[in-house]
Amino acid sequence: MNNKKIAFSAFFSFMFIAGTVSAMELNEYKLKDLKAAQAEPVVTTAATAPVFVPGSALVFDIKNETLHLMPAAKGHSISSTARTKEEFAAFTEKWLPVLEKNGLKAVKIKYDEKIKFGYIEYSSDKNLVIRDFIADSMDYDAKNPESINLAKIQVYDALGKAGLETVAMLNLDTDIFRPTFRYYYLTQYNENEDREIAVRQLNLGYEDELPVVADHLNIIRVDRGEQVFHIGPRMNYKWKLGIDEKDMQESIEKYKKFLKEKGLRFVNLKTRRLEKPVHFIDKDYNFVTDIYFFL
Repeated sequence: MNNKKIAFSAFFSFMFIAGTVSAMELNEYKLKDLKAAQAEPVVTTAATAPVFVPGSALVFDIKNETLHLMPAAKGHSISSTARTKEEFAAFTEKWLPVLEKNGLKAVKIKYDEKIKFGYIEYSSDKNLVIRDFIADSMDYDAKNPESINLAKIQVYDALGKAGLETVAMLNLDTDIFRPTFRYYYLTQYNENEDREIAVRQLNLGYEDELPVVADHLNIIRVDRGEQVFHIGPRMNYKWKLGIDEKDMQESIEKYKKFLKEKGLRFVNLKTRRLEKPVHFIDKDYNFVTDIYFFL
């Protein structure tokens, strides 16, 4: 799929188009190792995807009636959309032991029955926080348990190699999501969450741009050739148009200067000639460049 078809239409509406992302310069995977990951979802067998046990992490299932037990992780807290005090009590009973086990001290517990929302605020002597990743956007076969199992193993192994401890894994079977899973793990807190080391997804501007960013990312897997799942700070990209090569280069240099002024780190770029010029107002643009950077 050519993302630029969408981007150019948005350009005429003066909209910003960007890919979601993440990154960490571990360079653990080489491009030759990524080619297999770009294929369609792998249907495995029990022999290739053994029963998965995520270490000593808490594991349980989430159904429609137990969604209140699945927290959102933000800042120094985990929260629940419990509908009653009883549901929030069940939430705290489930998660307080997880906090304690991992050296996180609960400092505030509050539930507001009017808005059906509660949270547990915690502190850490090691500046650790809980973050989460839900795998619904990964390209696996939701009807094949082994395919889901393989994705679980890939994410869990990548978290371990990045030094991030998994504290819980939830198996989701609800009306909200297709069958999927959600990991909760520990990472170092940063006031700018975009710069925390976390599981992230980057959607490339074009499928052939993986080599542009691969050496800068700790890649978990690549789906559909353009969805890059990785661990690290958030990466983004901005596309710029150019009338000719000179105009394109001037536009690139101007944007790189902008990134530097904003304290954002330039990563790499890819320039290509358009098959057909893009006409805007009184100009024809013949080049486009995707500029990747860390937030």
